[in-house]
Amino acid sequence: MKLLIFLLLLTQILYSKTLDITTNQENCNITINNKDYSKELKAKSLKLNLENGEYNIQVCKNNFQCFEKKIWIMDNDYKLKVDLLAIKSTLIITSNNINSIILINGKQIEKNKIIEFKKDQTIELQEKKDYFYTNKMKFKISLGNNYTLNMINLEPIQKEINIEADKLYKNVSIRVNGEEICKNTCKKNLIAGKYHLYINSEGFYPFEKDIIVKNENINIKYQLKEIPKTLLFGVQASYIYDRLLGGHPELDFSLKIKDRINFKLGLLYVVNFSSDSEYYGLILSSSYDIYKDNDLLELYAGIDLIFSKYIDNNIDYLLNGFGLNLGANFKIINNLFVNLELTSRLYYNYNEDYYNVLGKLGILYRF
Repeated sequence: MKLLIFLLLLTQILYSKTLDITTNQENCNITINNKDYSKELKAKSLKLNLENGEYNIQVCKNNFQCFEKKIWIMDNDYKLKVDLLAIKSTLIITSNNINSIILINGKQIEKNKIIEFKKDQTIELQEKKDYFYTNKMKFKISLGNNYTLNMINLEPIQKEINIEADKLYKNVSIRVNGEEICKNTCKKNLIAGKYHLYINSEGFYPFEKDIIVKNENINIKYQLKEIPKTLLFGVQASYIYDRLLGGHPELDFSLKIKDRINFKLGLLYVVNFSSDSEYYGLILSSSYDIYKDNDLLELYAGIDLIFSKYIDNNIDYLLNGFGLNLGANFKIINNLFVNLELTSRLYYNYNEDYYNVLGKLGILYRF
């Protein structure tokens, strides 16, 4: 039995030949008569002992053109040199920059997607994202290779915002997206993006503005508008030229409900200089500021309703009417004003209608 096994091995050695395959690439896939010998490939060489016969050889590798050949092994060893030809390269680009776009030679591509190249070349890569500096680079592609490229983190754009006031205000707070960054004036570097600017000072309407920091520095000059005082108290003296010739003191309470709209309540007492008579009553009026200069002057026009009672030695009766008025408030100092007003008023009483014209001079204080 041992002799038979020995004779069979000797026969195989005598009648087998060596197939020696060398390649110009590592990690190739080699099949011989549809049997895979890739694991037997050492570096770039494969050596096999084969019996005489016909063999179909195929050598392949990704990105290379497959090599195929039919050979016959007869009485001699066989050496085969395989030079694979590169036909393409692949590139996968990854990035941790969310919402960025990547361009290759100016054309947008998808991240994490295999991109094929059919020739050797140097490509221009760009990664862009709003409010970030663009990342630019050149990358050399050689056929036959598989590339994976992870883009570096993009740097946010930073620009200077310069905020100045048209004049000096007290205790100004400058806030960006709710966070105070400066007082009164400001120079600050901000990362590019969208912001809400809010500037406030006591006694003034806030200044608000949406800003976009992008590619250029931003200069903002703000102006604060003074909030009008809501309550006005005054003492007036009037002179009436009509059948009730005389003058009267008046107490006024004025309420400003909007920037230019006023409502006023007045209490009056009139003494007639030409007769032994008097009247007292209530005035309700509304006016609109037709011109405003917070530092000096207010001009207004309005209408009023008067409800009063007339008294003399013989009789007393209700004296009601409405009037048109035009006036001005002159600022003296701080919240103190001088008021001048001209009013034309039409009255209705129990037996006749009449009108009068009155001029008013007063001192007002605004709270």
